[in-house]
Amino acid sequence: MYLIKRLQNLLLSPTAEWPVIKQEPLSVAQIYTKYLLIYAALPSIGYLLSFVGAPKFVVALRLAIVSYVVWLLTFNLVPVIVNWLAPTFSSTPNTNYAFKLVAFSVIPLLLAGLLSFIPNLGLILSIIGAAYSAYLCYYGLPVLMQTPEDKLVPYTVTTLVAVLIVYFILVIVLGLVFGANLWEFLSL
Repeated sequence: MYLIKRLQNLLLSPTAEWPVIKQEPLSVAQIYTKYLLIYAALPSIGYLLSFVGAPKFVVALRLAIVSYVVWLLTFNLVPVIVNWLAPTFSSTPNTNYAFKLVAFSVIPLLLAGLLSFIPNLGLILSIIGAAYSAYLCYYGLPVLMQTPEDKLVPYTVTTLVAVLIVYFILVIVLGLVFGANLWEFLSL
C-alpha cells in the first residue's frame, strides 16, 4: 500500500511529498527493497505485455530482464554523479539524499515504461513520463540537495541527461553481454 501512496503523493502533490521523503529515515538498501525492486520492474512488464503470444516473445523476455538489471544499476550510478556534481550547482552533497532524489524522481518514467505496450502511445507516454520526472527532480533538488533557485534548471537537466546517458550505456554494454541490442530496445 505504501507504494501506491508514495506514487500518488509524488504525482499529485510533489512539493508536499519531498519534505516527507527527506525526513524519512530510509537507507539506500531500504529504498531498494521497499520501492526500486518493484518500480524498476514496471518497464520490463511493459516489454512483456507488448509481446505476449507473439513470435518475438523470447526477445521481449530477454529485453525485459536486461531492462530490469539496467534500471537497478542506473539507480546505483546516477546518484553518485548527482552527488559529485552538487558543488558545481552550489548544492550540498549528500549521498543518501542524492539517492532519494534519483530514485523517486524517475518513478513517472518507469510508470510510463509499464504503459509502453499500448500501440502508438508508448513513445508519447515515455516523453510525458520523462517530463514529469524532470518536474519531480526540479522540486526535489532544493529540498534534498539545497540547490539555489538559479541553479535548479541546469542541475535538473544535468541529472536527467545523466540518467539517460548511464541508462543507454548500460543497455549497450549489458545488451552485448545478454545478446540484446539498443535497436531492439527502441523498436519495442
